[in-house]
Amino acid sequence: MAASEKYSYLIPLYERMYFEEGRKLGARITTSDRDHYLLEKRVSELCNKYGIGYWAFTNPQFNTAVIGGAYRLRYPILLDYWELAREKGELRLKDAIQLASSFPVDRRYLSALREYFLDGRLFEGVHGIERTVENGEVVYVPSN
Repeated sequence: MAASEKYSYLIPLYERMYFEEGRKLGARITTSDRDHYLLEKRVSELCNKYGIGYWAFTNPQFNTAVIGGAYRLRYPILLDYWELAREKGELRLKDAIQLASSFPVDRRYLSALREYFLDGRLFEGVHGIERTVENGEVVYVPSN
């Protein structure tokens, strides 16, 4: 059996999920909300079970990029904070604010970022990163 035929039985499933029941988001076709969250939940469970870092987009203001033109201007997204934490080995509020300030953000964004950072909601539901407190300061540390 050719490699292209091995999983051909999945084609009708994908056609149903993406083209019949799915939705169009700009130039992108994706699954329905229901299928999206079911898939995300299953992937999250498996990653947690096997100790694989994974983030779910649960905080809309930190994962919905505001895009102008050809992706020229946007707000930082959760992935930006995740990558900074991985790169530095930790993420402190001052680092998150510095990163956000390099984007065209407003005071409301920075205020929400500070609130979510301090109360633990920034990486809520994210596997592979933990919130700790060192000398009264909130720090996020990659756990993988």
